[in-house]
Amino acid sequence: MVTLEVVDDALSSIEEIRSYGFSPDQVLFMDETGLWSNVKNRQTYNFKNWFTATAFPHHFIFSFFLRITPHLSPSRVHVYSSLVLSSCDMILLILRGNPVVKEMGDRFRDTVALTFRGDGVDIPPYVIVHTYRGASYISGRRCGPDEQPVKGLNIGRMKDYICHVNSYVKKQSLLCMDRLSSHTSGKVVRYLDSFKLPNGERKFIPIFFAPKTAFLISPLDMGAIAAFKAYFHQLDRHTIDLKIRAVQTAWNKVSNESLFNICVNCGVVGDESMEALRERFEKEVVNAVPPEIEAHRDFYDSWVSSHIDVVGAHRSRGVTFDKPEQLSSTFMDGVYWNNYGVGTGQG
Repeated sequence: MVTLEVVDDALSSIEEIRSYGFSPDQVLFMDETGLWSNVKNRQTYNFKNWFTATAFPHHFIFSFFLRITPHLSPSRVHVYSSLVLSSCDMILLILRGNPVVKEMGDRFRDTVALTFRGDGVDIPPYVIVHTYRGASYISGRRCGPDEQPVKGLNIGRMKDYICHVNSYVKKQSLLCMDRLSSHTSGKVVRYLDSFKLPNGERKFIPIFFAPKTAFLISPLDMGAIAAFKAYFHQLDRHTIDLKIRAVQTAWNKVSNESLFNICVNCGVVGDESMEALRERFEKEVVNAVPPEIEAHRDFYDSWVSSHIDVVGAHRSRGVTFDKPEQLSSTFMDGVYWNNYGVGTGQG
């Protein structure tokens, strides 16, 4: 259950950001999200005694089959090579005896780190292509025998991301992030501190949002990622190259004005008072405990966890319990209270 203490933590994070007195172009927000492909079903063709190969344009594949199948007539080789290249002029095949599997797309998840400034100006995305030990060489995802698989924004990739962002930052800036372990790592924090401005000041000052507050004050969680995904899912993402191109295209389609408005709505940019932000945030906290029954929450938690015996509430095994009485269906200044177990004012 989310309590109103989350609102207090969110406002404390906003106060911390505002305490530096930086202009919006000196406040950076970053977060990462997963990237999935729009993959078609794989098609399998059964042929015997074929060898591992890579498909090339038609005249190359024709000569390849003619070389490995000298017992076949050129007309039949032409038919086989045409079947292979029926979908497009350049495809990748895995030919491993029987059957032959034609790769129709990329089935793996990747990660992208999105970043923009408080004034809405976006920074080019940083894409992390995941690698695996068991992936095929043709997929482009197989890591070397002495390499560790890449499966997200680990500490090493986080350092690479910082180098990526560094080339677009010219002023001392706040880097606002959630509390992912790769963000808060001591190695990453020390690496951030190593970047200096010509005058000797730190270039990046990390700001970590309080736990469970990102849904209130992180501009990326509050709409920027959703806007990006809305465009991203409309684009072709069958291969790694197409996916990276789709990331860049989709991020460019999210306007700077939209990003700035999201920052203002989160309260991290602008001059909205803390009292107004508190009132607005409390309405957005779903299932927050209303103040008038806060004193009864401990009793309620004990009761629903069966730590308190209630007279008349015991039945034999196998008999279904009735749901406890629910509060009347009412709205309390925009917040709907829908937890069970509290009386309706009968005493």
